[in-house]
Amino acid sequence: MSVPSVAIFGPHGFIGKEIVPTFVEALSKKEISSLKLLTRNPTSSVYNTARSRGASICPVAFSDRPALRRLLEGVDVVISCMGTSGNYKENKKELVDACAEAKVKIYLPSEWGTDHRQTHYHHPMFTSKQEHHSYAEKLGLKTIALYTGLIMETSFCKWLGFDTKDRTWNIVESGNRLVAMTSQKDLGPATLRTILLAYSTPEKCPSHIRIYSDNRSIRDYQAIFESESKEKLKLNCISLRDAETDYERIKASIPPNKLGPLINLLFADGTFDHTSNEREIINPGQHYFQWRSVDNYAKEVNGLPWENESPW
Repeated sequence: MSVPSVAIFGPHGFIGKEIVPTFVEALSKKEISSLKLLTRNPTSSVYNTARSRGASICPVAFSDRPALRRLLEGVDVVISCMGTSGNYKENKKELVDACAEAKVKIYLPSEWGTDHRQTHYHHPMFTSKQEHHSYAEKLGLKTIALYTGLIMETSFCKWLGFDTKDRTWNIVESGNRLVAMTSQKDLGPATLRTILLAYSTPEKCPSHIRIYSDNRSIRDYQAIFESESKEKLKLNCISLRDAETDYERIKASIPPNKLGPLINLLFADGTFDHTSNEREIINPGQHYFQWRSVDNYAKEVNGLPWENESPW
């Protein structure tokens, strides 16, 4: 059976640097036939390992459509890990147009977070992503959105209300809603299994895939960190009405490519609850890899995540 050729855009960004090692390993195991890493800085030493193991590191310029199309000729799967800065909207349209012209079969747009189909809150980023997905499908690409919920290793920080230093978690509502977390270490395996399924049996691979490494409530996560650290965390619950008022007050000052405090509202409305999910479709019975849990992460940080620093 043939295996796919893969191209990854944004290979050293927040998500890209987490998934690339899995695909380099897959190349070594011949689970994929070739791997192109498309970047604006192809000579960077960060790609030395990938290069030494057979990956092609290619310069990319989204303003040069013919060159972009040539880079994608012979590629079966394109994975976008591009961030949302700069000319992101224009660049992702150029990318998907080039994918269609080069007859790429499978396209994973840059999602890696909120399943924005599930919330009643409106945000320009959600609208842009939904329109982009529809546009890619209309061009004939098998388009797969991978929704991960929050990224486990960067979410329990002061920026999201989890103030470890002060031993206080500030949350909206009761903290009883389930909140999906996906570990950075599971991103690569989950993405690999998704594209291999889509390539081998596309009819079995949905266009929208919700996954998680852990899917419990904020109160459950609180108990896990308290058990590991032997420290008590104060839970400061803010009413939904007050949180919405605060968000509306500052919303205009938040860049359109940032969610900001809206994330905390999504905790409260159940958007991050991935009880309904596609984990068994891509990793049945954890056959291909073991999902990590918040318990695993709590042990790594001795129950005190980001106590004296922040990921953002």
